Amino acid sequence: MDMETLAPEISDYELERGKPMPSENHSAIQLNIGFELKTKYRNQFRFMSELNIEVGGG
Repeated sequence: MDMETLAPEISDYELERGKPMPSENHSAIQLNIGFELKTKYRNQFRFMSELNIEVGGG
Protein backbone atom coordinates (compact mmCIF):
# COMPACT_ATOMS: atom_id res chain seq x y z
CA MET A 1 0.00 0.00 0.00
CA ASP A 2 1.29 3.47 -0.90
CA MET A 3 2.18 5.50 2.22
CA GLU A 4 1.15 8.77 0.57
CA THR A 5 -2.46 7.61 0.38
CA LEU A 6 -2.48 7.03 4.16
CA ALA A 7 -1.23 10.52 5.05
CA PRO A 8 -3.98 13.01 5.91
CA GLU A 9 -4.41 15.91 3.51
CA ILE A 10 -2.98 19.17 4.84
CA SER A 11 -5.23 22.21 4.38
CA ASP A 12 -4.06 25.58 3.03
CA TYR A 13 -4.58 27.01 6.53
CA GLU A 14 -2.16 24.46 8.02
CA LEU A 15 0.40 24.99 5.25
CA GLU A 16 0.31 28.79 5.55
CA ARG A 17 0.39 28.96 9.35
CA GLY A 18 2.30 25.81 10.24
CA LYS A 19 -0.34 24.73 12.76
CA PRO A 20 -3.59 22.77 12.73
CA MET A 21 -6.98 24.34 12.04
CA PRO A 22 -8.66 25.49 15.29
CA SER A 23 -11.63 23.44 16.48
CA GLU A 24 -15.23 24.64 16.80
CA ASN A 25 -14.73 24.62 20.57
CA HIS A 26 -11.73 26.95 20.19
CA SER A 27 -13.78 29.30 18.04
CA ALA A 28 -16.71 29.44 20.50
CA ILE A 29 -14.41 30.08 23.47
CA GLN A 30 -12.47 32.77 21.58
CA LEU A 31 -15.71 34.57 20.68
CA ASN A 32 -17.07 34.36 24.24
CA ILE A 33 -13.85 35.77 25.73
CA GLY A 34 -13.77 38.58 23.16
CA PHE A 35 -17.41 39.44 23.86
CA GLU A 36 -16.84 39.62 27.62
CA LEU A 37 -13.71 41.76 27.24
CA LYS A 38 -15.41 44.14 24.82
CA THR A 39 -18.49 44.42 27.04
CA LYS A 40 -16.44 45.33 30.11
CA TYR A 41 -13.61 47.36 28.57
CA ARG A 42 -15.05 48.82 25.34
CA ASN A 43 -14.15 52.40 26.32
CA GLN A 44 -10.58 51.56 27.36
CA PHE A 45 -9.24 49.07 24.82
CA ARG A 46 -9.68 47.83 21.27
CA PHE A 47 -9.82 44.03 20.87
CA MET A 48 -8.95 41.99 17.78
CA SER A 49 -9.41 38.26 17.38
CA GLU A 50 -6.67 37.52 14.83
CA LEU A 51 -3.56 39.57 14.29
CA ASN A 52 -0.10 39.06 12.82
CA ILE A 53 2.65 41.04 14.49
CA GLU A 54 6.17 41.41 13.19
CA VAL A 55 8.75 42.34 15.80
CA GLY A 56 12.00 43.81 14.53
CA GLY A 57 15.33 42.87 16.04
CA GLY A 58 17.29 45.49 17.92
